[in-house]
Amino acid sequence: MNSQMNGPIHITVMHEFYTPQHLKALYECGTDYDLIMDDYIVISTRKIIKEMIENIRNRRGIVPAIKTAISRFLRRFKIYFLKSKVVIVGIAPYSSLMNKYKKIFANNVSFYFTSCEIWDGSECSTGKLSNRAAFEKILRENFRGIACVSQKTSDEIGFMGLPRAVVNHSINVASYHKKQAFNCKHREFIFFGQYIERKGIDFILRWFDENQEENIGITFYGAGPLKDDILRFAKRDPRVKEKGFLSQNELREHLNEFYFSLLPTRREPFGMSIIEAMASGLPTLASDVIGPSEIIKDSEDGFLFKCNDYLAFCEKMDQILGLSEDAYREICNRAMQSAWKYDASEIVKRWNILMRENIR
Repeated sequence: MNSQMNGPIHITVMHEFYTPQHLKALYECGTDYDLIMDDYIVISTRKIIKEMIENIRNRRGIVPAIKTAISRFLRRFKIYFLKSKVVIVGIAPYSSLMNKYKKIFANNVSFYFTSCEIWDGSECSTGKLSNRAAFEKILRENFRGIACVSQKTSDEIGFMGLPRAVVNHSINVASYHKKQAFNCKHREFIFFGQYIERKGIDFILRWFDENQEENIGITFYGAGPLKDDILRFAKRDPRVKEKGFLSQNELREHLNEFYFSLLPTRREPFGMSIIEAMASGLPTLASDVIGPSEIIKDSEDGFLFKCNDYLAFCEKMDQILGLSEDAYREICNRAMQSAWKYDASEIVKRWNILMRENIR
């Protein structure tokens, strides 16, 4: 029988990646509910090395990158001393890491944290389908509940029979600079995120190639393998600019300066860039995949188009460019209002309920 647990809950995170921003609600607002974040441990050696290489490649300093990797590797040994602690676990579906740390999960109060929306065995990103049965058995027998980044994820993983809660990624809405001007004359779009094929950058470049209106522009912020493609395009079209990677703190100072954010992604488990843009009063045009379709109300606080349909993307772009100043202002204001649903102070409440109702 589950019972409510009173008093502070000390939490250790065991995750494949170093992505503490995905647990922002706990880090920023957890203490309001006596949820104390003790440690964040990266448990995948491969991911530690990959991150180190990416940091060096992105010119963030060779020595700092190596020191960070060594520190994260050494911290892993702390998990073997965990006993009867609350642990949040982020491991990709069917990964052998679940098998490797089975005893640790069993010896602690473990909660699984996932954004994966496909749990029917039809695909597997980094794990192996051959490990599906073992993975699911460990999850059922050694975990108290599942924190799901989207409603779709919660629906799909319901067959596991464990208590679930939708705990979206979150932001500090108040920290974003809000849009003050609603000028529809010069329309500067923005894309910020990974420069990878999945994000639909080809749709954006194709559209700008086919539409030569002068008072329209696009600025790219990010990093990734498609950077050279963007730079080549920018050399022949001054309306297209590539500004490289910006931190979240740097981005929040500039988002409100743009007209619309573009995210023609082909798959998106959630959509952090959408809620960041919303918090600044910047609406987003995104494809209707899982994450964006749960966040955006089409034609109210942003726009959605049919995934991987270029003509549908063009139609929405025409609709956006045809907005009156009053209509644009209304969409921007509704976007700012919608962002509050993803404020850390709201999302932490769901973490608190999931944990306290399922700690025995």
